[in-house]
Amino acid sequence: LAAGMQEVYEKPLTKTKLDWLMQHYVFKPEYSERAIQEPKPKKTGKHLIPAIDWEQCLMNFSGDETLVRELLASLAIDIQLTKEKVAEFYAAKDEAALRSELHRFKGGVDYLSLPQLTITLSAFHLAVKEKPQQAKKLEKTYLAFQEAMNALLAVFVEQGLMKSD
Repeated sequence: LAAGMQEVYEKPLTKTKLDWLMQHYVFKPEYSERAIQEPKPKKTGKHLIPAIDWEQCLMNFSGDETLVRELLASLAIDIQLTKEKVAEFYAAKDEAALRSELHRFKGGVDYLSLPQLTITLSAFHLAVKEKPQQAKKLEKTYLAFQEAMNALLAVFVEQGLMKSD
């Protein structure tokens, strides 16, 4: 808990998930910086951090691939709405609305095993909550979060979870 972990994971814990947990909570600053320094996340298998951890997603929902695909398709719609809201609140410098929207969005993302999005969302959320805020860090984490959402939407199109515009 001191490292910030408040999630519960059931056995068996996969190697991918264990690596992600260690990087996210034990080596958090280095891992978050690496995610932010590489603003164009890559697809699963081509990058240290996968866009979707399919194995863990399936385990989270008792192997029900249909349910996982339905949840991810719903998330695709929510990502598009969240992108618009976050961009609006960020431009208006509406910290309260931004914090609220990020908190709401994080609640849905945490259960779906989306490492790139989770890491960039967490980093941006922390930058928004930071007192005093650091403008450059806020901008950097905002851009990384936007890139992660765009990359995940591209993966959703590739996986047939949504149609391209």
